[in-house]
Amino acid sequence: YGDWVIVEATTKEAGSKTKTCENCGAKIIEVIPRLLGFKGASLELQSDLSIIYTVDAAYFNELGYTNPYATFVLNGKLRTVTEYEIKGSVYRFKCSGVAPKFMNDNIVATIYATNSAGIEESYVHNSYSVVQYCQKQLAKPISGSITEDFKVFLVDTLKYGAAAQIYGNYKTDDLATSEIPEYIHLGTTEKIAVTDGYGVVKEVETVGAKINNAKLGLDDSIIIKYTFELYDQPTLDGITFEVNAPELGKTWTFTAEDFVYNPSNNRYTVDVKVLSPSKMFNKLHTAVCKDGVEISNTISYSVDTYVARNKDTSPELIGLLDNMLQYISSAIKYYG
Repeated sequence: YGDWVIVEATTKEAGSKTKTCENCGAKIIEVIPRLLGFKGASLELQSDLSIIYTVDAAYFNELGYTNPYATFVLNGKLRTVTEYEIKGSVYRFKCSGVAPKFMNDNIVATIYATNSAGIEESYVHNSYSVVQYCQKQLAKPISGSITEDFKVFLVDTLKYGAAAQIYGNYKTDDLATSEIPEYIHLGTTEKIAVTDGYGVVKEVETVGAKINNAKLGLDDSIIIKYTFELYDQPTLDGITFEVNAPELGKTWTFTAEDFVYNPSNNRYTVDVKVLSPSKMFNKLHTAVCKDGVEISNTISYSVDTYVARNKDTSPELIGLLDNMLQYISSAIKYYG
């Protein structure tokens, strides 16, 4: 037999080793298993930006791989994701919490799994960002799921990212919009008018707590930050912070582990991040409860409340809020 002729395996196909008998031409062929790797990546929008990395389920259903997990490095921070969703023919790993100002930053993603021989393998995919995803989609012709509204939404997403960079003074020489000059004209969905919807919608007879303040947190994602204080409540036993979106028919409950205590003013802060961009204009009704019973007045607040109350502020914040509204309006038009 002659020397082995090797066709290297890839993440898409198995490889092979072949050697041929020099006398009769008989062949010995050995299969080199397909290499572990990602199948693709896509953008997902909830209350912040996430990139979903997919792995072919055949690795685990047919090739004997077990114990998969992924790691993501963004802006120097490492996160390990052991949870995944099986959807159709892929396993989905989510890199969540991509702050708007980080849209142009690459994510280093690594998938790990143990092969049939009991050896842990890994594969690194080290060049992907929200901007790259948007560029790839914008370059496609209008057809099927690639609609004009989708492209407008992508451009307004990148404009929001660029405004967040300017507001946060982060890599302003490399804005999220710098690589899409030929598509900028696609942006700008008509913005929805904002109203100040803050107010008390329900009062309690016996007040055991007070919601002191609500404001937007804009550094990482669109978060409503609530501050409250308790009266004559020595512990947090039974204390919850209830959030209701009456227009959506949804409720969320936050417990003591979600509260951050500030001893300087004896108040608690809770970050509420529950709405996707297309739902951001829906009002949230919030109350502090004890054993399921309201002990504070119920307060109404929404994203446009904050915007309506901050029309006269710094140019950087005005720019961020304007582009955030544009992003939300585009999300509403595209997603419905």
